[in-house]
Amino acid sequence: MRNILSPAVKLLLVVPLLAIMLLGCGDRNTEPLTSEEAVRLRAQGWLDALLNGDLEGAYGYTSPSYRQFANAGRYHARVEGTGSWDTGIVDTVVCDGPACKVRTIVEYDIKQMGVRNRRPLDYKWIEVEGEWWLFVPAR
Repeated sequence: MRNILSPAVKLLLVVPLLAIMLLGCGDRNTEPLTSEEAVRLRAQGWLDALLNGDLEGAYGYTSPSYRQFANAGRYHARVEGTGSWDTGIVDTVVCDGPACKVRTIVEYDIKQMGVRNRRPLDYKWIEVEGEWWLFVPAR
């Protein structure tokens, strides 16, 4: 009996099947994120939103309780100075139960003085219903 499928056709049939089988295996070995890892990702996302001038996006990282009493405009006024930041990175994350202390390092120029400044800023993140949010204290 003669094989009627060419090697190229066989390859075209086998590759999609292998891809489907590999997709099924990917989730089995994935460890859930620790609180510190999850907060680091969320905090960096918040910083990146601020650095990109996406104030609506940054507001979306604030806790649900904050968003109940403060609209985006009010939040924008709080983060007004962040527009001068050039870089920002999450430095450390230390969690204790449903709260984490996050230290970020931001860099910016003080143009009037011709000085480049780098400073740490500390923030609190809280867990609410399985998700981590930036805690914004009431003023």
